[in-house]
Amino acid sequence: MPRRPEFPPMSRRAHRRAAPARAAAVCLAAMAGCAAPTPTTSGPSAIVTADALEIRTGLFTVPAASESLTCFYTALVTDRELAINGATGVQGPGGHHVTLYYTEAVREPGWHPCSETEMASWKMVAGTGGEPGAGDDQSLPDGMAMRIPAGVQIVVQAHYINTSAQPMDVEDSLSAPVLSPAQVDAYAAMFVVHEDRFEVPARSAFESVSECVLGSELNIVLLMGHMHSAGRQFNLEIVREDGTVEPLYQHAWEGAFVSHPPVNRYEAAAPLVLPAGTRLRQTCQWNNTTEGPLLFPSEMCDGVMFFFPDDGSGMQVCTPETVNTRVL
Repeated sequence: MPRRPEFPPMSRRAHRRAAPARAAAVCLAAMAGCAAPTPTTSGPSAIVTADALEIRTGLFTVPAASESLTCFYTALVTDRELAINGATGVQGPGGHHVTLYYTEAVREPGWHPCSETEMASWKMVAGTGGEPGAGDDQSLPDGMAMRIPAGVQIVVQAHYINTSAQPMDVEDSLSAPVLSPAQVDAYAAMFVVHEDRFEVPARSAFESVSECVLGSELNIVLLMGHMHSAGRQFNLEIVREDGTVEPLYQHAWEGAFVSHPPVNRYEAAAPLVLPAGTRLRQTCQWNNTTEGPLLFPSEMCDGVMFFFPDDGSGMQVCTPETVNTRVL
């Protein structure tokens, strides 16, 4: 089973029909004018209100001088299907993202450092992170939602980069608007071209080229790349049968793109249609300035798309069938 990738936030504001307060972009607790919630020490919690799924992690510690992924299991097991359009949230200083998932592998409530094994069974729903107003809009079109089935456990991942010499005690919160069935025109899911077999040598520029063939037709409404801070270039292209190439997404990578990448948006009435059999070529370039190699998940190489309609299968991950790598 391919390793479950960690992805950029899906939305920094709630559904356009929601109240103005919820429609505000995510705010980081470290920033002026952003009030953090009163910390709780009882561990992660989640409740479903009349119009939102509200989650708090409780206080947890981010180790000094570290990049960390922390997994939180709430006590909430859904008793009905939920339709989620996006998310807003609050993080402490050094927060990269807080992301909503669900899992069928129910565990006791609590939190701990994430492992690749457990993340492989999680399904991503929505996320939030970064600075207010930064980056392109990653929200789903009006009337479109991600599906959380009944009978699954609500779980959250928090990503932090602590550049200080001291550990930090922080608490994250996330609010995801819940739409009624009457508000949902179509359900969406993620499709990811996920390459994790690269190894960027120390003190080197490096390139990975991978290709994925679609097994079924996809109607795309959002398309973006995902790399981390060593990324320098991300390209996603269609390779036609005659060898010609059609660019879909080409960007020189910047530090701000780690949490807020450029986004190609398509209307639900006119999506980007990728027929079954379409060959996608993904190119990632990095500049490793460190003294050691860069591997997944410290670095990433993912083409992330949101498609509709979701037939209930949820997120799809394509492991590329060919990979070419070289030192630049």
